Amino acid sequence: MGRSLCANKAITQAFCASLMFLIFGSDPVLLNTTAFPEILSYFPAGASVQTLYHFYQNFVTHKFQSYDYKYVGNYKQYKQVTPIMYDLNKTVVPLCLFYGNNDLLAPKANVFETYRHLPNVILLKEVPYKFFNHMDFLWATNAKALLYNNVIQVINKY
Repeated sequence: MGRSLCANKAITQAFCASLMFLIFGSDPVLLNTTAFPEILSYFPAGASVQTLYHFYQNFVTHKFQSYDYKYVGNYKQYKQVTPIMYDLNKTVVPLCLFYGNNDLLAPKANVFETYRHLPNVILLKEVPYKFFNHMDFLWATNAKALLYNNVIQVINKY
């Protein structure tokens, strides 16, 4: 469906892009309209309904915790009636946090809140483009210059 309705130069491509921008943040400048239909044909590959619901649970509760199977299910799964909270303070690997100013799924405030709980952040950096959104981390036409070169530089350093 993504390949036909969201095809490059299709009359409906702007509608498809608008829907994605509502979820991830608007950035029509860096949208690769040629690759967009192909991307949508696989989206959201790797994400099950349970994974998406788990994301929703954490979003609604404002907690970073294991999947909530409810009272009985949690007890069966975790041997307690509530989901296990993830303790970010126990993270031991060095981490870099890159964020986009226009990312609606991972807003700057949430990134900074996460940063407060991570003991080994070696770099906290905003991508230097004010409209950089969640999709741009993978699909921006100039992601290499804006982000990937920085990531490779950090990898080479450590």
